[in-house]
Amino acid sequence: VRPAPGSLEWWLARLGKRLDERQVPMSRFEDYYAGRQPLAFVSDTFRAAFGDRFREFSANFMALVVDSHRQRLKVQGIRIGDEREGAVDAWDWWQANRLDGEAPKAITESLVKGISYMLVWPNADDEPEVSVETPLQVVVETEPGKSWKRRAGLKRWLDDDGRYRAELYLPSGIYRFRSAQKAEWFSVPAWASVAQW
Repeated sequence: VRPAPGSLEWWLARLGKRLDERQVPMSRFEDYYAGRQPLAFVSDTFRAAFGDRFREFSANFMALVVDSHRQRLKVQGIRIGDEREGAVDAWDWWQANRLDGEAPKAITESLVKGISYMLVWPNADDEPEVSVETPLQVVVETEPGKSWKRRAGLKRWLDDDGRYRAELYLPSGIYRFRSAQKAEWFSVPAWASVAQW
């Protein structure tokens, strides 16, 4: 039985499938950035100079490319609308969330995987609290043609007890789930289609 479109189960399956589909390519990009790539070769010129000392050679240029771009990107202030001056309250919230140190993580995620996310919610004092999230765990669906208008979001991760946890963000509320089965029961990458929540 397929869940009714727009239901919690429907959103959980829909967004979970999108997370599953991006795991392999994004993990491969992450591996390349970390220097774990299958490319290992030696040119004839290299072999002539070094003989058999280095039979295979691999250089991690991806980290250099990404890091050199990231180092040039820095948030210097926040302006809202057409205001010429920076928004002091927004900058105070930025600083309170240590985003000078955290934002480069989001930029790196974007450069490596093509997208990154930041979750924002009110803390106990009703002030914004921000966390940088990996696109291996978070996905957002927007209205067609309106990338600024979010329809739904999902954060899914493996918890310490061996079960998957999920938080589904909808305009009607935030819904939390836990997988009935433990992680070792699932067959990757299509585990979301058989998971019970």
